Amino acid sequence: MVASTEKKVINLLDNGGADAWTAVETGTAVTIDTSPFFERGHLKAQLGGDDFVGTMKLQGSDDNSTWTDLIASMVKHRVDQVQVKKYMRANCTAYTSGTGYVRLFD
Repeated sequence: MVASTEKKVINLLDNGGADAWTAVETGTAVTIDTSPFFERGHLKAQLGGDDFVGTMKLQGSDDNSTWTDLIASMVKHRVDQVQVKKYMRANCTAYTSGTGYVRLFD
């Protein structure tokens, strides 16, 4: 079997189901129990949006109830490696202006 080099990208969604963050809110949980993420045990996370001014957290959970901050304050455009949790979500804790997005990828 040949390993795939195709990148997998997951856009974390806000509470309304959009991938464009424009308000303080806790996002929708995504289940990360499929290939390639869960088997590898880690993934990369990035906050983007050139005009986004606000604070985002990346959170993980094993039971979709108790959440832990994996990245307490994401820095725009920086790529951080994080440990995979079964459930992951973004949480916008402060919002001033612009549109942001949070992506998980391998």
